[in-house]
Amino acid sequence: MNEIQIIRNNTLRKFDYITRSHVNCIRLRKCNNANDYEHERIKKDLCFELFKSGIDFLTEATLDSKEKVIADIVALDLNQVIEIPITETKESLEKKERIYKSYDLNFQIKGN
Repeated sequence: MNEIQIIRNNTLRKFDYITRSHVNCIRLRKCNNANDYEHERIKKDLCFELFKSGIDFLTEATLDSKEKVIADIVALDLNQVIEIPITETKESLEKKERIYKSYDLNFQIKGN
């Protein structure tokens, strides 16, 4: 198994089973206060860039933990969570960052 596949598999194991079955699928959430149209558009655009670059991804990925936080995008090859901060508070993003980092996931904010 090559190094990238090992990183993908190790990153996948950090998320719940249902999430893991949707690699390279853009999962949309109904537009509400949490995810408005602009949020979903940015998510789609970022995923398309990852896909063009050959990077596998998850969207709306639930961390397999007691916190059950949901990542907007997980770039599997990079072991990285990408959050789109359109409707998130600074406190919410800081909390997510602490949680993701405790699972050895890289954290990035994009699309603000």
